[in-house]
Amino acid sequence: MAMAKDNGGNHSEITDEWLQQFFDEGQDKPNVKEEIYSYSDGAVYMGHMRPITTEERILTTMSHLRHGTGTLRTPAFVYGAPLKEYTSEDAAENAHLAKWHEYIGTWVNDKLHGYGVHVQKSGDGGEIVIFEGIWEHGKPKKSVHANDDDRDQYDETVFGW
Repeated sequence: MAMAKDNGGNHSEITDEWLQQFFDEGQDKPNVKEEIYSYSDGAVYMGHMRPITTEERILTTMSHLRHGTGTLRTPAFVYGAPLKEYTSEDAAENAHLAKWHEYIGTWVNDKLHGYGVHVQKSGDGGEIVIFEGIWEHGKPKKSVHANDDDRDQYDETVFGW
């Protein structure tokens, strides 16, 4: 069983109840609603969002921020096939070459925060778990698969964003 540190620095088991607190966080906040949002780069977010505040308006052009539970899916990229005159028939034939990333988990103020899973998926049905565990302010913090003696050092270049 993976271990987590509580606020006092003590080690405790990662239980379903402990993980549930991250999913519950932000769900009961006023104005948080479930949305489907498409970004200009082709990414799609499905989950809870909240309106931006007056102070945040000068920092972003977005009208809402991801807050609560949700899934972010990047656009699929086809590796090994030329893009010149690429048709829908070519896409179907080469679906096994498609790859994309998904983050399924919790968000706070538009950052990955709490429990979440980052997965690389492919058109042939394969998937690779890049990281599963606790995120803080958009960065992986504690893997549910880590041993206590792991140093929580991650190569952030593998995360796809």
